[in-house]
Amino acid sequence: MVNKLQSKILKYLKEIGAYSVKVVRANKDGVPDIVACFEGKFYGFEIKSGRDKLRALQDYNIKEIRKAGGKAWVIYDIEDFMNAMREEQII
Repeated sequence: MVNKLQSKILKYLKEIGAYSVKVVRANKDGVPDIVACFEGKFYGFEIKSGRDKLRALQDYNIKEIRKAGGKAWVIYDIEDFMNAMREEQII
């Protein structure tokens, strides 16, 4: 389910012209699953399924992204993602 959701998100980001990457392995633990840049803004998406919980390091990185002026979300389903896009007025 997570892979399918990630694919949908990456497809959408590509369609709007965003630079986006599925982070398979980073040199820093806790980096969001998908990072993107669109119209000069940095976005991080931590993808979770079902009852998966955010690990402390993931939560820390999301807070650090926000503190640096980027946007980051925990995404459980496509509606969470679309709500984030609406929040950013991308759709």
